[in-house]
Amino acid sequence: MLKRGVGRAVVPYLHDPIVAKAAASADVGNQLIMALGGNSSELAGMPILFTGIVKFAGPLRYRISGPYRTGGKIDLGAAAVLDSGAIIVIVTTQSVTAVDTDPFTQCGLDTNEFDIIALHSKTHFRAAYAPIAGAILMVETPDWGHADLLGLPCRNAPPGIYPITMAPPEGGILDETDDGANDAL
Repeated sequence: MLKRGVGRAVVPYLHDPIVAKAAASADVGNQLIMALGGNSSELAGMPILFTGIVKFAGPLRYRISGPYRTGGKIDLGAAAVLDSGAIIVIVTTQSVTAVDTDPFTQCGLDTNEFDIIALHSKTHFRAAYAPIAGAILMVETPDWGHADLLGLPCRNAPPGIYPITMAPPEGGILDETDDGANDAL
C-alpha cells in the first residue's frame, strides 16, 4: 500500500511488540523509524521500514461495543498509533483481531477518514464493517491466516476432511457452479 499510494489507509491492530513498546516509550508527536511487521513467522515475509509520527502511545484496554462479542474485554497491552501521512498503523503488544470499529473510537479515529481499512480477519468483521464498506475484498496472505484452507500444509489431516481432500462432506453438495462472483462483495 505504501508503494502503490492507495489513498488514506489504516491497519488496525498489527501485532508487533517491539514497535509497540518503542512507540509507547516515545513521546506523542515524535517521529519513529523502525522495521515493522514480519514477526509472526517466516511465511509473513520481511519487515518493512516504516516512518510515522506517534499519535497515541500507551496501554489500550476497553470493552467491545460492536456486534461480535459485545461487552467482552480487550487488553492490547502497550499500543501505539503511527501515522506515515498515507497510512495509519495501530501496533500492539498483544495479538488481537479487529472485528469491530472499536480500534477507531478507542484511538480517536473515524472510519470515514480512510479509503482503505486493511483487516486481518476471516468473517467476524462483517457484522461491523459490511454496513460501512463500499466493498469488501478478501486477500490471500502468505502467513498462517489463509482464506483458502488448501494453502495450509495439512500433513496430518486424515482422509475425507473437506475441503482439504476436495471431497464434499457425506451427503453434502460441492457447488460446481460457483463462479466466484461473491468472493469480493
